[in-house]
Amino acid sequence: MKLLSTYLLLIGLLTAVSFQGFTQQHATQKDEIYYVVHVSGDITSLKDDRKVVPGMELQSSEKLKFVGVGAKAVVLSRKGGRMLLQAPEGKEKATEFELMVNEVFVPKKVHLRMSTRQAPNSLVNNLKDYFGEERFAIIGNELTVKLDSFSYPLNEEKVMVLYYKQPEGAEKNIQIPYETDNSLVFHKDSLYNDMDPGYTTGNSIYYFYKPQKEARKLAEFQPVFIEENKLLEELKLMHDFLSEKKLAEGSLLYEEMLSFVTDVYGKVDLNLFDQWTKKHGLYTGDE
Repeated sequence: MKLLSTYLLLIGLLTAVSFQGFTQQHATQKDEIYYVVHVSGDITSLKDDRKVVPGMELQSSEKLKFVGVGAKAVVLSRKGGRMLLQAPEGKEKATEFELMVNEVFVPKKVHLRMSTRQAPNSLVNNLKDYFGEERFAIIGNELTVKLDSFSYPLNEEKVMVLYYKQPEGAEKNIQIPYETDNSLVFHKDSLYNDMDPGYTTGNSIYYFYKPQKEARKLAEFQPVFIEENKLLEELKLMHDFLSEKKLAEGSLLYEEMLSFVTDVYGKVDLNLFDQWTKKHGLYTGDE
């Protein structure tokens, strides 16, 4: 009888330890931490009524309130990598909803080939290939594109024109400034004045021959001008998180940052992105 009691006691202890281990593992999974690197729109954590902003941490069991169509956040985690918090299927057009973090995240994967890489100091001879057909990201308020003078000579008779529709439906045709080295200069203020390009549609570039009033459409895309300090803050957060957690370094870390920009903002000029990341100490290019 004493031997049986000892045996039952041992089984009980083993069961308790196993259950405790399962509980701890389950709690760890449930409370995984997500590090916020980007926010679009209005998102609030109902845990402590805080606005979700880059740099803060979220628990997977935390409930969030999304306000406005398109509100989303990009987060990083040690286990899941980079993920997007956004409206789940069926709620894409909802103006307001509340869900747990683990109910709204989806893994983000992109193809780096989306972005444009020209050979260093090369000239652009196909604007459709350069800009693509969807979003094209411009860091800051200005982009200079050096064009091949054989494909696109620019002078007083031959110019480039930007066409787009304003939110109320009015159409705009604006000549794009160019320089003597046959470079186009896309400056947000000169092309859009005080308007947010994100609210315009049909953005297209035409090659216009003035004497004959002939116009040839070359490209159609959606320009996205990124506020430079905001992007720098986001990429520094991502850089520090991935480095400190030893999740990525060198060229892999660079690819993660490029993937993030392409996903969130759109296709980029890779040569310009290389230069910009090196300028701000985010990538040396030697690894």
